[in-house]
Amino acid sequence: MRHDKATEYILSFLLGEATPPDISGKIRITRQTQEQRSPDYVAYCRPEEAEPYQRVVIVPSGFFDYEIYGRAESMPTLPLAEWHGLPLLFGDPREEQVETPYGTRLVIHADLVASSYFLLSRYEEVYHRELRDEHGRFPGKQSLPYRAGFLERPLVDEYAAELRRLMSEIGLAVDPISPGFSAVALTHDLDQPYYSSGIRGFLRLLLKERLSLRKAYRYTFSRANEDLFFSYGRFLDWNVETQRKCAAPVRSIFFIKTPSSHPLDKPNYTLHNRKIAAIIRLARRRKVEFGLHLNLYCSEHPEAVEAAKLELEKQLEEPLLCSRHHYLAVREPEDYNALMAAGIYHDYSMAYADVAGFRLGTSRPVRFINPQSMLVTDLILHPLTVMDYTLHDEKYMNLDYAEAERVAQAMVAQAYKHHGEVTLLFHNENLLLDDPHIYHTRLYRALLRQIIKLSPVVEIPQL
Repeated sequence: MRHDKATEYILSFLLGEATPPDISGKIRITRQTQEQRSPDYVAYCRPEEAEPYQRVVIVPSGFFDYEIYGRAESMPTLPLAEWHGLPLLFGDPREEQVETPYGTRLVIHADLVASSYFLLSRYEEVYHRELRDEHGRFPGKQSLPYRAGFLERPLVDEYAAELRRLMSEIGLAVDPISPGFSAVALTHDLDQPYYSSGIRGFLRLLLKERLSLRKAYRYTFSRANEDLFFSYGRFLDWNVETQRKCAAPVRSIFFIKTPSSHPLDKPNYTLHNRKIAAIIRLARRRKVEFGLHLNLYCSEHPEAVEAAKLELEKQLEEPLLCSRHHYLAVREPEDYNALMAAGIYHDYSMAYADVAGFRLGTSRPVRFINPQSMLVTDLILHPLTVMDYTLHDEKYMNLDYAEAERVAQAMVAQAYKHHGEVTLLFHNENLLLDDPHIYHTRLYRALLRQIIKLSPVVEIPQL
């Protein structure tokens, strides 16, 4: 059946067999004997169709049936039932145990596979193509996880933990999920890398913002490190400190835009700009990685992705493996097909702009599953844990500092609990000494301290 590869991958993901990419971005390949692979003990079928040695049977709910998939009948209905205290999207929240010559068999009627697939593949976003905001994005507040009240929980990770617990109770050797971070990505989008630069910037300050000739000249033609938006040295120092003190692998990534004709992609810049060139030199000294920040024109015209990537690679003189969409404007699966066609295999766009939460239902990197074709691809989606604008912007959550800190730290704690990956997105214009948005500099420092506290480097005493 055409969903077999997808359901096999979902089982592997739940049971910890689907290894995420390592810090270099490459997929780790593990070799295990047939006896060691826990998915061999688990079947996704009716009980009478399972092999005798399969000790766990997850009963399909019918979600993948040809007559149901892609139709209104495939959508979960609210309120959701609960399975062991967890919201269940499909199936019946019950199980039974059957004694067999191979030991106790656990039959689970809760369809954890379809429920996980629905979240990991962003199935509802493709089903509801008519639900889009002014930037073409699926609104988080329209999502089932938000409406059902579990968006701030990585529900697929919770399914995984509970499934492993039940398997251990019937004597199967499965590894529990150990707390920790698989990786930490400290990312920064260069949307407004400088306050003003060049003649156009000078005229904008002079004519549009009505600054004095002296101020307009100083803000535009000052040295790069004197620009009002130049916060890079400070926050990269904090990032380096986090790399040194955190036991998990920590990386810093700058996502760089290419020019476009879309009005919301301004300011347009290239690496030949003297202020941008200074930022790149500093980033390279601090071992920052670079990714492609796909402009809104690319979001509306996926066929332009490859040209944008080639243009930035030419300017940087190095290959690019990762990307993030400007405004997080990832739309239909065609966008991801364009990334793979361009040779990008790591995406960092996976959060809703309007509300914080686990858009993929997990804190762990996951392969992109195309809900149209049911294909499991080589594109790795990295959940975006916290974005600064989501928290403070009045169009989005509009939170004060206390509530923003609560939400952000809870998301980081969930990733730690489930051995997930933390990805923070804070923009340079929000990390200024004179913070224009009240709290982002303070919040960023608080989150870095939390990450270090949860996963500190343990110093081995010298004998």
